[in-house]
Amino acid sequence: PRLFTSAKQFLESTMQAQYLEKNTTRRNADAINKAVNSIFLAQSLPLTYQFSEQSTDWKPPLEGIAKQEFAAKGEAMLLPLIERTEQDQTERTGSALDNPIEDSALTVGVQQRYWEGQQVSRLIHHVLATRQVIDKKDGKEYWRPARASDFILLVKRRAYLPQFERALREAGLAYDSSRLGGLLNTLEIDDLIALLTVLVSPRHDLPLAQVLRSPIFSFTEQQMQELSSHVGDSYSQSQAQTQAKSSWWDALQSSSVAEVQKAARYLERWRGLGEVLPVHDLLDLIYQESNLRVSYAVASQNLARAQVLANLDAFLELALNQDGGRYPSLSRFIEQINAMRRGDDDETPDEGDVEAEADDDIGEVDLDSEMSEEDRHKRVRLMTIHGAKGLEAPFVIMLDANHTEWKAPHRGVLMDWSPDEASPSHLSLYTAKSLTEKRAAIYEKENEVSQNENWNVLYVAMTRAQQGLWISGVQSHIKDGINQKSWYGRALAAGMETMDVTQLGELPLQEDEKRDASSSEPFQINHFQLSWDAAKQSHQETIANIESGALVIAAKAKEQAQVVEQPDPEILEEGTHFHKLLEFLIPDSNSQIKPPMPSEHELMNWLGIDQEQAKKLTERVQIVMNAPNLKPYLTENQWTQAWNELDIVSKEGKSYRMDRLVEFEDHLAIIDYKLTIPEEGSPAYEKYRAQLGAYKEELSRIRQDKPNKAFLISAQGKIKEVV
Repeated sequence: PRLFTSAKQFLESTMQAQYLEKNTTRRNADAINKAVNSIFLAQSLPLTYQFSEQSTDWKPPLEGIAKQEFAAKGEAMLLPLIERTEQDQTERTGSALDNPIEDSALTVGVQQRYWEGQQVSRLIHHVLATRQVIDKKDGKEYWRPARASDFILLVKRRAYLPQFERALREAGLAYDSSRLGGLLNTLEIDDLIALLTVLVSPRHDLPLAQVLRSPIFSFTEQQMQELSSHVGDSYSQSQAQTQAKSSWWDALQSSSVAEVQKAARYLERWRGLGEVLPVHDLLDLIYQESNLRVSYAVASQNLARAQVLANLDAFLELALNQDGGRYPSLSRFIEQINAMRRGDDDETPDEGDVEAEADDDIGEVDLDSEMSEEDRHKRVRLMTIHGAKGLEAPFVIMLDANHTEWKAPHRGVLMDWSPDEASPSHLSLYTAKSLTEKRAAIYEKENEVSQNENWNVLYVAMTRAQQGLWISGVQSHIKDGINQKSWYGRALAAGMETMDVTQLGELPLQEDEKRDASSSEPFQINHFQLSWDAAKQSHQETIANIESGALVIAAKAKEQAQVVEQPDPEILEEGTHFHKLLEFLIPDSNSQIKPPMPSEHELMNWLGIDQEQAKKLTERVQIVMNAPNLKPYLTENQWTQAWNELDIVSKEGKSYRMDRLVEFEDHLAIIDYKLTIPEEGSPAYEKYRAQLGAYKEELSRIRQDKPNKAFLISAQGKIKEVV
């Protein structure tokens, strides 16, 4: 509004424009226009809010018009507020496991919004059964039966969208929702996160139970109880070893039941692949081998199927986009996903695009196509009022309208910026107690603008409706439950009629029966079938080998054949600390002045080691740094340039990291730190020689101006050139 005022003044002063008011609408029916005028002319507007009584040119076509009054004049009504029922906190007795703990998230407000959604769902079904809608074809208006797409459900805030969505879903009403960040909270994605968690931590019983019960494996309650009964039994791992089944994973892997064995073999295969495959590739393989999309399509209701499949595709896309789909490990990916779940809704991934899944043949997805007209007509629209600007619909229902009073914030950013100025005249942070007299004037001015904007939002919401407008809400905690300064309270005070909801009735029984039948209707997905016979045969053989256990047996045999002596993990850790401390202390071109040797206590805190390890590490590093034959390469600063932990990349994109590279006037020296230098000709020495040979080859390609040499430096202060 301030911008419009400035624009008006600019046009009048610079272009001699004349200001003409047009307070006539063609969109709103008489009853809706009357409701707008009665609320906005009820002497409750702020003094600075400009509103003039408006008229309407809306007229219904007379041919085929229904006899009811709402057909000729439209309708605008209030729905009764949902009662506020306080929850009694009963005192708990006995042990914590005697009775289930109530969901702390199920507050009074949450439950009220769910009941409000149920009431609104009954209203929608009632309107669908009893109302006609004005439409236009070939330039001529006519009456047609109402359909779900004729409804827009408007909210001022997104806080309770999940409750409204649940009520619509249970009432058999498909919807398009503007809820942000909902992907990771859907049931199907929660199942996939549980599956990935199991692949990282197989003996985590709760996510494993969730995965087994999900459509991925579809275990029955009886199968779950049978599996649970075997946890704790003992079984033979080998002829010489017997072990108790301490977890569900153990019971699963040792089961002799065919269906349970099949699930165990799939999980064991995916667990092994999870150690070597990027997350996206692993998920892609799981989708393919488990026929995941089809399994969830079968388990979903017809109304929800397109959204479920879109969410599965969106999660696969998320895995690809997360760090380029290549770098994070499976555990790191799960950590990042859980961090997203804890974040704000507008910072987490949205649900999948249902338009890409709306085709009846869900195996063929055209990402560029829009939803078919028939599919669009089956869905109500649930959105914020700001998102509905510029839209219109035959029927509009405003939700949660008894909690829309604007209240001044107690803290925030205070800014005074006139629309016709190039920059703000004031900008500061404030709290209610820190406002000075001058800042208080700016604060009041901003509050006035915000209060006017709240009225603008109400006007936008009401005027989206063409034929029918209903305002709904829930009782607040005050005595009579009605907030007089809310939109609902102002509409009630303006004389807007309250609807008798007893005429709505309950959901028709045939709707429930139809919904149950539709959820189990068979369907075909022809486009999931491969047309290349060789690929089809290979896939079928892979599935057969998984389910028979042949792949697991082959993988174990290959693992045993490739077993090599693994280095002691303690020695590996000591080597890591040795490298880290040398990098910290040895100067290079970027930092020629290095700090002194840390104390044993500092090393213990930094590296998480005990005092004995810190003492041994200090001795090793001091030997290296004080060795006379090593000083030219490490500490004498007689080199031209030097780098610690230097990365180079080959033409093929393979990355190498050198511990240290030193440039002298006549050559380059590659330094590699080792705790010990193995004997020349031993397997370990040959391995290091191959490693340093690759470094030399790539460095020769990058730096052709000087020859290079490679050296091993040990913790005993020795140096050996590797040729």
